[in-house]
Amino acid sequence: MTVVAADNGPDWAGAGNGAMCDAFSTALFVMGEEQALDFWRNGGYDFDLVLVTEDGRVVITAGLADRFEEVKDSGYTYETVF
Repeated sequence: MTVVAADNGPDWAGAGNGAMCDAFSTALFVMGEEQALDFWRNGGYDFDLVLVTEDGRVVITAGLADRFEEVKDSGYTYETVF
């Protein structure tokens, strides 16, 4: 699980606040895919994430889709969620 927050985002997501992104990453990992995506969709915090699942999927939130490059022949399938 990787959490990405913009430098110009809310105070908790600003530059130098890697601890908060790390805390989100850990919490969302523990939640599992569905609950993590529900938390992201809730919109209470402004961040994007990348999930790599046990079944070989890479799930990318829409805010990262235009900056994410698929690796051909990696064995992963890629999905963008909105």
